[in-house]
Amino acid sequence: MASQFQEPRHTIQQQDHIMQLSTLALLFATVGFATAAPAPRDYCPRSQDVKTGAYIDTGCGTTLHPHGKWDLCVRTKWDIAAGNDFFLGECVAGYSGGSGGRYRLNRGRTQIQSKESSSDAFCITAPISESDGDWAKVHSCRGLPSQTWIVTDNMSINLADTNKCLEVSHFPGARLRVAECNGSDDQIFDILGGEGVPAFTPSG
Repeated sequence: MASQFQEPRHTIQQQDHIMQLSTLALLFATVGFATAAPAPRDYCPRSQDVKTGAYIDTGCGTTLHPHGKWDLCVRTKWDIAAGNDFFLGECVAGYSGGSGGRYRLNRGRTQIQSKESSSDAFCITAPISESDGDWAKVHSCRGLPSQTWIVTDNMSINLADTNKCLEVSHFPGARLRVAECNGSDDQIFDILGGEGVPAFTPSG
């Protein structure tokens, strides 16, 4: 009598197989979601701690470094808000209240969009009022002339249709400013992808 209540062996095997497939499907779906969604700020690696040779687009974006100073990144405050400054700091997400310095930008004409704020809608913006002085500021991305930059072949970042460039001194805490383009080292940037590989390289 007991045998009539015993489930056939092949049925149990089929159920195990179905469960395995379901688990794999859930895993792939989870991985797919993780790679499509912006990465958490604490996920984005330090550019100097990871291998070169690959670019990962997991929402980490690219880093902006003063030329030859890969241990420093152009950053802003963790609680990014309109009017905040950009400054040089260690390239670690969350370090001393900073964002870790990750951006979305293109070679040539581009906006420079923050990838680590609670919203993607903040950009590096040239001074828009006298109170800003010469300092670049955080403002909502609106495609304004003050938010339109050109990444040149020699890796300077020019304000489009002007003779103004982004510039920063090479020490921690130095603020990002906008100045007349002069070709100095303070106006040249190393731009790295998600795993430390150069996203753009100087021509020649």
